[in-house]
Amino acid sequence: MTESYMTTKTPAERKQYVLEQIAAGNPKYIPFDKWIAANKEIVGINNLEKKVDLLTKIVMKLSKSQSK
Repeated sequence: MTESYMTTKTPAERKQYVLEQIAAGNPKYIPFDKWIAANKEIVGINNLEKKVDLLTKIVMKLSKSQSK
């Protein structure tokens, strides 16, 4: 099985590749700011989910410590 680019390259190498593709005009890749603007709802939801997960962990820890 062939390893994917995602697993064989570092995040910096992948970012550099994307920037090169954007500079070359590859339509598959769009600049980061345009991608964020087009996906702002998804990004916002993901950020909220992370916050909810963190708050849930904190509440669970507190409730366990108080029940002892």
